[in-house]
Amino acid sequence: MRLALLTAFAASLALGQSPCPQSVLERYLQANAVHPSVEREGSVEVEIEASLPRLKKHGTMRGLKVITRAGQTLYTGLRFSGDKLIGKDVIARYLAADIERRSDRAEFAIASGNYRFQPTGQTDYNGRVAQVFRVIPKRKRAGLFRGELWLDQATALPLREWGDFVKSPSRFLSQPRFVRDYNLAENQSRPRRLILTAHASFVGDVLMTIWFSDGAGRDETRDSLSDAESDLEPVAASNP
Repeated sequence: MRLALLTAFAASLALGQSPCPQSVLERYLQANAVHPSVEREGSVEVEIEASLPRLKKHGTMRGLKVITRAGQTLYTGLRFSGDKLIGKDVIARYLAADIERRSDRAEFAIASGNYRFQPTGQTDYNGRVAQVFRVIPKRKRAGLFRGELWLDQATALPLREWGDFVKSPSRFLSQPRFVRDYNLAENQSRPRRLILTAHASFVGDVLMTIWFSDGAGRDETRDSLSDAESDLEPVAASNP
């Protein structure tokens, strides 16, 4: 099955044809089953910007995120500046949740066992052709989302995921949403930026942006994503 898909894909490129959406999706799902499109073993610099607009509070934390060979997540060298409420009740909670979610990664993986996929067309993503798929969860489980998956047409690697989580991680939060952007380099896809938004009854909107960097090409990639900020509007305005 996999060999047939790869052969058909190579043949379509040789003929100058664009691969069909289903072949791109199948290549992604097969590769993601072996190497999920999340952070792999190694370390990456992180910068977390968080704010509570209603309370006019904000803060920034910088440090190093380490994924061990056993798949555990560690944060080291953390440096925080800003309002203490942001550091303690927003960023610290995110870090704790991120460490915990590594243990049940398969339960929320973007896989055929968790989702149904519907192709919706193509779009441009920083000069690359992206095949867009509507992602529909098969069950209501924490960590699953309803939204879109954008795959690079040439490599079947993920470029962007965005949507609404089907179940809030906390009874104090509602309307949890996210956008995750990726970098493509050396035939690999690495998380580049994660935007999280939610609403809390007592403090209003909670906004977070997490930047990931290996120290190479950070400014160029960050500028290109900032220039395309309008692309993020569907997260707050549309329901797939």
